[in-house]
Amino acid sequence: MDISYSALHTYLTCPTRFALKYQFRISEPQSDWVVLGQMLHNVIETYAELGDGVFKIFLDNANEWRNMVSAPVLSEEQFYNQVERSLDILQVVLQDFDLNNIALEKEFRLPYKQGYDLVGRVDYLSPNLLMDWKFKKDFRNLDPLQLSFYKRLAGYKGKAGWFVITWSGDYKFIEADTSITDELLDNYLEDLIVAIERNDFPPTSNACKWCPYKNVCKASDLEYEEFFLE
Repeated sequence: MDISYSALHTYLTCPTRFALKYQFRISEPQSDWVVLGQMLHNVIETYAELGDGVFKIFLDNANEWRNMVSAPVLSEEQFYNQVERSLDILQVVLQDFDLNNIALEKEFRLPYKQGYDLVGRVDYLSPNLLMDWKFKKDFRNLDPLQLSFYKRLAGYKGKAGWFVITWSGDYKFIEADTSITDELLDNYLEDLIVAIERNDFPPTSNACKWCPYKNVCKASDLEYEEFFLE
């Protein structure tokens, strides 16, 4: 079984949410912000091949990305305005980066334990820096566990951090201290593997308010046990 950082993070947020997404394969609703983030990651990946021409291509095809949104919170006009603004910011940011002799959006796979592989895509990797691009509301809530996961995946031991671009247009690099999460990573992975092998995914009720499955999840119902034994 493949274990990504997204899967591990989902499990740590709420085991029931993990079961719904990865065991029952129920797709999460996609908000405008999630789709915009996916689009901008794709821009970065393609930029290495097409250069500045990539920004017009994605701007001209913004409607294709809008069609991926299943839980909209923005109007179409707001969505397209945000696409244009984000592409303009990203063009400025990427021109300041040395993109020679580095890996952008590189896929990795690492055998971890019998039957389990760690998998993922590292956004930016050079001999001196592992970095994750973030497109967010602000500069808060950055999880060093994600960088610990990617460091293990890539066999990397150096400097790591995030380059955060906010939806309002601010951006900066934030270096991470991963010393604690580097040590805790194996414990978290073992907890997840044990849960998978026992098929044990109890709910975390304090995560329900923000959960994309809150309208379909039966975790708080009396049928919870029956639901997971069906």
